[in-house]
Amino acid sequence: MLQVLLYKALKGLRNVRRLKKNLNKLFWNKKLKRYVDSMEGTRVDVLAHAIALQENLIPKDRVKRVLSYLKVARTRSGYLNLFPPFPPSVCGIAPNTYQNSSIWPFVNYELAHAMALVGKRWMARKVITTVEKLGFSEWYSIEGKPHGSPYMLWNAATYLRCRKLLS
Repeated sequence: MLQVLLYKALKGLRNVRRLKKNLNKLFWNKKLKRYVDSMEGTRVDVLAHAIALQENLIPKDRVKRVLSYLKVARTRSGYLNLFPPFPPSVCGIAPNTYQNSSIWPFVNYELAHAMALVGKRWMARKVITTVEKLGFSEWYSIEGKPHGSPYMLWNAATYLRCRKLLS
């Protein structure tokens, strides 16, 4: 995720092509044939993929594959922020809670935004329709139960931004 944000921050600089090339080289796992969350990792970070798609970091010939393998993080209530969850011994948080593989509305709306930008508007609408039913709580369990702060501005703002793009 941080690597993608670094790209976004530096994209006005001269070496952006080299940075883009290196991000694709370092985080594309040839064995798994997909991007991973860290150079040694195997997890799918949904927000990192959403921003990478939005920023045109992912080569066009990989976009379909990326959207396909993101499905591993999809639940009936929306996409998990990462998949699979970390064991509690690694992060101190139980799986499928808080930041360890749960549903964050703003992550889903960023993904929907990315889907719309790459021409998959129907996929974007499906994500929005699923997650907007939950509301604007900070995060949700896989079952769609709200947790954390009940009204988060980032959820509302990303929802409105995505709705505007799709209107």
